[in-house]
Amino acid sequence: MTQLISAGDHYSRDHRLGAVCEFNGVDVYAKYNADVYSFEPSDGELSTDYALKTSGSGFNLWHSKFGSFKLEIGFYVGGQDKRDLKQNVNKLIVAAKQCVIRYGDDFGFEFDCVLESYEVEFTGIEWYDDVVLTFAAVRRDKIDVTKTSNTTTSVKFFNEGSKESGLKITALSSSTISNFKFMYLIDGEWEEVKIDQLKANLPFTLDGIEGKVQENGINAYTRSNLINFPKAYPGDNQVKFSSAVKATVEFYPTYEI
Repeated sequence: MTQLISAGDHYSRDHRLGAVCEFNGVDVYAKYNADVYSFEPSDGELSTDYALKTSGSGFNLWHSKFGSFKLEIGFYVGGQDKRDLKQNVNKLIVAAKQCVIRYGDDFGFEFDCVLESYEVEFTGIEWYDDVVLTFAAVRRDKIDVTKTSNTTTSVKFFNEGSKESGLKITALSSSTISNFKFMYLIDGEWEEVKIDQLKANLPFTLDGIEGKVQENGINAYTRSNLINFPKAYPGDNQVKFSSAVKATVEFYPTYEI
């Protein structure tokens, strides 16, 4: 903790003790005088559906899915006086409501977060509050993008993540193609999504990241027979197309904890 100093020179003499922490690319120490003293990811959620085999010698696992986990971050938030302190605390909490967090000591990962609760307590030192923020969080790498320079009917890519995540596929053709199909694996089975027409020079996207079907950025869900949005599974992946197109595939490598 920085030693007690007068209000007038607080910002000139105060200095960061913890690692750099960013909310949506904003350094929270530089913006809100919020210095990290603890950064603690906890165990995640897991939902399963299984049954004991008739033989009693093992299990049938029907469904297993990893969810979010808890992330708790502790800050010492300072101000040149009590009013300035409370302004900084309030701004930090508002910025935390929904954000992507990057933390300097965490190996280059990022955390997509939603704030679940917060606690604020005066430290007894003028003027610093102890602020603890608790998030529901998903750990991921920065978005992975594979883009073909030439037309192709197949794109292969590798997912370094340890759990499945949404996959965004975009197809672009220089000529109009009727009854165009996207093909991708869902739980080991090939799924075909047909659209009525892939129009010339208009990108058509099946967006499993945001849950959208779009043509050139405009909603086109009703022009497809989509049931399951595409996913990127850990390890090797492949998407196919019924005709040769230029293609882009995007996903976040995602992790359990």
